[in-house]
Amino acid sequence: IFGIFFVVLGVAVIINSFLYPEVASFLWFCYWSLILLGIGMIFKSSYLIVMQLNVILIPLIFWNVYFFYQLLSGKSLFGITDYFFIGGVNSFGNVATLQHVYILPLAAYAVYRFGIRSRGIWIASFIEVSVVFFLSFFFTSIDKNVNCAFTSCFDFIKISGMSYSLLWFFSMFIMVYLVDYLMFKFFYIRT
Repeated sequence: IFGIFFVVLGVAVIINSFLYPEVASFLWFCYWSLILLGIGMIFKSSYLIVMQLNVILIPLIFWNVYFFYQLLSGKSLFGITDYFFIGGVNSFGNVATLQHVYILPLAAYAVYRFGIRSRGIWIASFIEVSVVFFLSFFFTSIDKNVNCAFTSCFDFIKISGMSYSLLWFFSMFIMVYLVDYLMFKFFYIRT
């Protein structure tokens, strides 16, 4: 049921991003991860689920911290979730963006239920990250900064150009590998 819900929601937010391109780009990791997580849940593929968790787990933890800080305090923290609290934004987009809150526990539960039978999922995750980075970089604009491909999503990091791209890839590699290591350590099933 969750798998079907994630696929339908993922397709809906991608369609919504084409209808309202000024609000969000269809290339955001979280949109595609919804669909791929849903497919992984439908087919009980822990490989596909872990592949997505490797990519989104740490960024979504940060997103949730910022979101709940702003929700509870009424103050912005680094501007990451400001779009949610600005009036006049697409209401479906705001409802859909709440998936950031519940997607991690549901995906983690699915991995717990299915277990992990493969090693090296981080390689597929890093290939996905690389492809999405280049698509974001070459097919979106710097003012949208989709997937933080052009500049840091954190206002206090003032690096740009090739140095920033290298930092982005290094950071993503560390995050993907770390999450993959932890997933394997806690959910691997020896057959």
